[in-house]
Amino acid sequence: MNPTLNQALEQGVAAHKEGKLQEAEKLYRAILNVQSKHPDANHNLGVLAVGVGKIDVAIPHFKVALESNPKQGQYWLSYIDALIKTGRLDAARQVLDQGRKSGLRGKKIGELEARLGSTESSVSITTNNLQSEKNQIDGLIALYKEGKLQEALLQGNRLVQQFPGNAMILNIIGAIHFGLENYEDAIANYKKAAELRYDFAEAHYNLGNVLKRLGRYQEAVASYNKAIACNSSH
Repeated sequence: MNPTLNQALEQGVAAHKEGKLQEAEKLYRAILNVQSKHPDANHNLGVLAVGVGKIDVAIPHFKVALESNPKQGQYWLSYIDALIKTGRLDAARQVLDQGRKSGLRGKKIGELEARLGSTESSVSITTNNLQSEKNQIDGLIALYKEGKLQEALLQGNRLVQQFPGNAMILNIIGAIHFGLENYEDAIANYKKAAELRYDFAEAHYNLGNVLKRLGRYQEAVASYNKAIACNSSH
């Protein structure tokens, strides 16, 4: 690899890890200006886009990365995952089949297959189900605001079992743990919330607050930067 491109990639990755997303994007795009099909720069730019909820923007970059270096297993995983998240299930199955034929194996592939299967067989959630979920979350928030933290924690843990994909519930549980000074538990729940919703600015912001409280300032800055990337007016 061109030493200059390699250096730019290393700088981009470092900025990305520190949550300096604009700087990372600028470096990745600078590489693509020189080498448009650079696999790592395309893949990392896709990862960056997914991280701020722009999955449609990420997909073409993942596709180019995979076509440029099909031996890199992570490129297959990222591309298939993005296709599933955008509801392009047929395309995801086709890419997964191609990956299998190319020798792609492992736990992550099994998880993607399971997601495709569950998505295919899933039943639409009714309006009543959604309203019930909203009402229960509103009740959880009320308990938190009233300072009934232990009661809220019990209720939150019940709800997260009932609605495991709800990032808002995890964010509230994080806030409850923060109030109880269970800081590591708060961090774990905020991180889970942010993983479920890549554009969840509040979860990144709340995570930053816990890290700041613990004196982990570099990590806090990275979380605050992610919050700003998700919502520039935050």
